[in-house]
Amino acid sequence: MVYMIAAYGVIWLITFAFVATIFWRQRQLQQQVAWMEQLLEMETETAGPEDATPSAPHS
Repeated sequence: MVYMIAAYGVIWLITFAFVATIFWRQRQLQQQVAWMEQLLEMETETAGPEDATPSAPHS
C-alpha cells in the first residue's frame, strides 16, 4: 500500500514538473515574440520611404 501512495506522489510530481516546464517555455516564447515585434517596429520606423515596398504595382 505504501508503494501505491509513493507512486501516486511521484506521478503527481512528474505531472507538475511537466506542466511547469511547458509554462516556462511558453513565457520564454512570448518574450521572444514581443522582442521580435519591437525589433520589427524599430526597423519599420527607421526605414525611409525609399525602402518601403509598394503594396501594388504602379502602371
